[in-house]
Formats: sequence, structure tokens, C-alpha cells
Amino acid sequence: NVKSEFIFKESEGRPNITDLIINCELNLIIDTPGNKSLKSDGALIRKSAVKYGIPYVTTIDAAIAAASGIKAAQKAVSRLRSLQEINKRG
Repeated sequence: NVKSEFIFKESEGRPNITDLIINCELNLIIDTPGNKSLKSDGALIRKSAVKYGIPYVTTIDAAIAAASGIKAAQKAVSRLRSLQEINKRG
């Protein structure tokens, strides 16, 4: 249940992933390399992800782990309460 979309790599056209990275339109990058001609794209994607501080994974297993971690973190945040809220309820 994670919203995702296919995005072009550098060599595949525009708008491409680098455009979206630079425009801060991504929260997580899942780059599953397919063929060797796109390996240079992978290096560019990694470099841009690091530069702009966007989490980056390269396998489906890592993507599933990331999604599970995000889900757990969201649940934890929804359970957070301030001391004032706790004391108010008695």
C-alpha cells in the first residue's frame, strides 16, 4: 500500500528521475537495475540521491524492508502523546 510510480532514468527520456530529485519531488528511490546499458544511470541516480538526502535502495527486498520501517514509524508517531495529554487523561 505504498504509492509508487515508474520514472524514466536519465537515458530513457524526460522528465526523468534526476529532474524529480532536483525538484525534491521524491521521498524514497527504489532503483532495480535491469540491463547493463543503464548502469551509468544507476551511478547518476545514487549520486543525486546522496546529494539531495533521499533514501535509496536497489533491491525489492530492501524496498519491502523500507516500506515496513516507514509503516512502523508512522504507527509509532500516531501513538505519541505529550505529557500534558497523558496527565489530562489521568
